[in-house]
Amino acid sequence: IRTPMGIVRSSAQLLDRQPGLSEKERELIGFMLGETERLNRLVTMLLECARPKPPAIQSHDLHAIIHSVLDLIATRVEAAHVNVELDLESRPVVFDCDKEQMMQVFLNLILNALQFMPEGGKLGIRTRLEGGALWVSVADDGPGVPAPIREHIFDPFFSRREGGIGLGLTVVQQIVQAHGGEIGVGDSLWGGAAFNMRFPL
Repeated sequence: IRTPMGIVRSSAQLLDRQPGLSEKERELIGFMLGETERLNRLVTMLLECARPKPPAIQSHDLHAIIHSVLDLIATRVEAAHVNVELDLESRPVVFDCDKEQMMQVFLNLILNALQFMPEGGKLGIRTRLEGGALWVSVADDGPGVPAPIREHIFDPFFSRREGGIGLGLTVVQQIVQAHGGEIGVGDSLWGGAAFNMRFPL
């Protein structure tokens, strides 16, 4: 899929360089570029599910990872009128993990939350060191996850929104489990969804 898709994208980029294009023609080329990029993300997600990479474990500051992710999507969070509340462990949290994969976990969970708060809301990220384990929670004040579908929320291709692929949370679960952890979904303090992770230390 990627080879013909790459040819379509390259062709659209060449067309975009032609002089004298009308506004409508540039709009159509923009559609081609945007949709090939969306297809590329879908193929990448399918590959990550079918052939997950083993984590490259190194010691990282988990709070630095969280801040990096929030910096990456600050514009989207602001545009969604969502307030982020951090409740982070007071002690440094040095965590043996694959940095890129953990960034993917937070990206997927945060972007998932934003999609269910179209009118704005609150997003909370909490970390705690308790009982020989690292506890991490990503919560929101959206509609929450109804109890009957919680057992399916991490299933491949299960999506609650129209046009959703249903692989983002599957990837999250795979990464968490590859790090020896576990993840579940419950209710947040605000009545929305809370994705709770536990990693033994």
